[in-house]
Amino acid sequence: MAQWLCHRRLAVGGEMLVKPMTGQQANEARDALAKHVYEQLLNSSLRAHREQPKSFIGVLDIYG
Repeated sequence: MAQWLCHRRLAVGGEMLVKPMTGQQANEARDALAKHVYEQLLNSSLRAHREQPKSFIGVLDIYG
């Protein structure tokens, strides 16, 4: 996973090049992956709760 988060693959002239990302690009890739995983987990949880007739979801935001 570190290879995927810190390098990008480019198809150039029929061959595949692997170039390192900058620190900022790697951080953005990490953040995008975390957001995607969080979204998929939340959607999966919501789907499971929608199938139950009397389900309730409460959200507590304690970050700030």
